[in-house]
Amino acid sequence: MAVIKVRPSVDGVTLLEEKPTSLLEAGLLRRITLLDQRGAVRARYSPPPGFFLIDFAQHASGEISVALATARAVTLVRLDRAAAVSTEFPLLDPQAANDPFYDAGGVHDDGSMVPVFTRDAVRLAPAGQDGLLVVLEADGTVRQRIDVAPASSPDGPLATTARDEGSTSRH
Repeated sequence: MAVIKVRPSVDGVTLLEEKPTSLLEAGLLRRITLLDQRGAVRARYSPPPGFFLIDFAQHASGEISVALATARAVTLVRLDRAAAVSTEFPLLDPQAANDPFYDAGGVHDDGSMVPVFTRDAVRLAPAGQDGLLVVLEADGTVRQRIDVAPASSPDGPLATTARDEGSTSRH
C-alpha cells in the first residue's frame, strides 16, 4: 500500500492508503489507517463492497469524514476515533443534472455525482470543529457545506447542507 494522504489527529496520525491497480481493474483500492502517537496501527477502515474510498477529512474532535463513491453516487461516512462508522449520509444534489458538462464530447452521465471512469473527484476539508466542506471537482464544480448537528438533533448528526450556486461545470 502507498500512502497518498496524511493528516495529524488528536490520537496520532490518519493515513489514506492506496494499492496501485491496473487500468483494467475497476475502482480504487483504498483504506484509512489510524496510527497512534508511537506509529503503531490502532485501527483501519475499508469501504464496503461496491464502494470506493475517495477522500477523507480529519476533524479537530478526532472523528473522520470519509467520501465513498459508487458508479453514480457519493456517500459521506463519519468515523469515530476508533474508525467505526457512526453516521452515513448520501450526498444528493437534484440540481446536478442541470450543471454544464466540462468536457464537450466526453463520456458522461447526467445522473451521476462523479465522473464515469475515474470516480476520484470528491475532495473533503474540515470546516470548524465538526463541519465539512465537500467539493466535487472537475473544473471548480459543485461545492457543498455540511454542518454537523449534535447526534440528539431531530434531523440527525449530518443535517444541514448548502450548495454553492457559483458552480459552473459538471462531471
